[in-house]
Amino acid sequence: MLKKSLAHGATSPSGGPPQPLQWVLKPTFLSIVLVAPMTVALSFRRLTSFALLLLGAVGFASSPTYADEPPAWKEEATKLVEQIRAGSSAKVVEPQMRLVEIAPLNPPEQLEAFLALLLSQDAELSAKTKDRLAKVETAVVEEAVKQKFQASRFSLSEPNIPLAEVLEHLAKQTGNRLVDYRGRVGQDATPRTLSLDIKDQEFWPALDSILDQAALGPYEFSGDEGLALVDLEPGSTTRLSRGSYTGPFRIEASELASRRSMVTPQENRLHVKLHVAWEPRLQPLSITQRVADIEAVDDQGNPVPVALPEAEFDIDVPPDSYSTEIMLPLELPARDVRRIKSLTGKLQVLAPARQVEFRFDNLKKNVGSEQEAGGVIVRLEHIVKLEGLYEVHMRLRLKSKTAELDSHGDWVFQNLTLLEDKQGMTVDHAGFETTMRNDQEMGFAYLFEIEDEIENYTWVYRTPAAIQAKTVEYKLKNLVLP
Repeated sequence: MLKKSLAHGATSPSGGPPQPLQWVLKPTFLSIVLVAPMTVALSFRRLTSFALLLLGAVGFASSPTYADEPPAWKEEATKLVEQIRAGSSAKVVEPQMRLVEIAPLNPPEQLEAFLALLLSQDAELSAKTKDRLAKVETAVVEEAVKQKFQASRFSLSEPNIPLAEVLEHLAKQTGNRLVDYRGRVGQDATPRTLSLDIKDQEFWPALDSILDQAALGPYEFSGDEGLALVDLEPGSTTRLSRGSYTGPFRIEASELASRRSMVTPQENRLHVKLHVAWEPRLQPLSITQRVADIEAVDDQGNPVPVALPEAEFDIDVPPDSYSTEIMLPLELPARDVRRIKSLTGKLQVLAPARQVEFRFDNLKKNVGSEQEAGGVIVRLEHIVKLEGLYEVHMRLRLKSKTAELDSHGDWVFQNLTLLEDKQGMTVDHAGFETTMRNDQEMGFAYLFEIEDEIENYTWVYRTPAAIQAKTVEYKLKNLVLP
């Protein structure tokens, strides 16, 4: 990570004198790489881990891309919006309800395109019409939030179907993209044929039965392509026998390890490695496991105490990842205990219902302006011109206190930002500086290398929005001790 101190500074959050900016710069002669900070803090009260993400890309597209054919809902939605614009109060309820019914909740790009259509002619709409369409937007987002934490369902009954077609059906029915990755990791990619009779099953049990039959398992390093699948190691146990399913999550104890100290027996431990996976469409921002929320019982009916009961694990989830691991600390049971009969726990999950895009044009004129969507407010603070460079200073603020940026805000470092010219060509930022941070707000100065004047560009900023908190309960059974 290349850092460069610039002579000018930013005002400190406390209002003190300007402080030197420490820029996180990205080399422009290679593929652009954004490096997020990695922080690991350990204390008796708190165990916090922040993930390190390397995100390689040459540039960002200026807007979501869709197929040449318009989505199936677009024609009807356009007509319904026109009915709401033209109708009296008595005649708009039915089209409002119908809009909520046809709204595409997945994939996220389709949801955002639908919501954009509602207010695509915002300047021309009357206050009454804006209010009517805003009610539709609120109802659609509420449905998206509700669906986000429910398990997708899948059905497919075919006696002889290629694996590639199965993955297509999964993506179409559940919004979860899966990729056959065998050929990319040097494995035999010969097409496989499956015999399936799956009727309205939740995503994870359905997928596990498919993977067990195909002798495949997830590969964790596919990035934004989707959940990758590769051949299992010989002798692997079946996934259906190991998984615990709760909504869009699959949780299993992937490993147990005992530690016995001959010097400090009070430090004897049983470590249970928890593997937490989620449907790819979910895209959680953070997952927290409080040790106090864990309860274990051995095969003799006795409780197994947790170690470090006041600790908690906070995991900031990098984009385009589909699972994480948490090491649960328990007191080491007596030697005559053969297994953990049950282990229950609760995860606190933050996940967005939306991905929103903010666009600021006429940049010099719009300095100081704000835009709001999905409970997120983005403000263009000011612009500083340097030699061959521009700094774009901005702030992101959350209206809700669901996600505290001070402790669960590292996802903001991964937000995409760029400049877009009138021909649609884009310029990625060359570095950034965090200028302020508290529970509800974060400030950044983004550095752009452009030869033209910045007022000839539109500043684009994308971020998760409509962020929701959810408690996910799990229960694991019959964990054989080492």
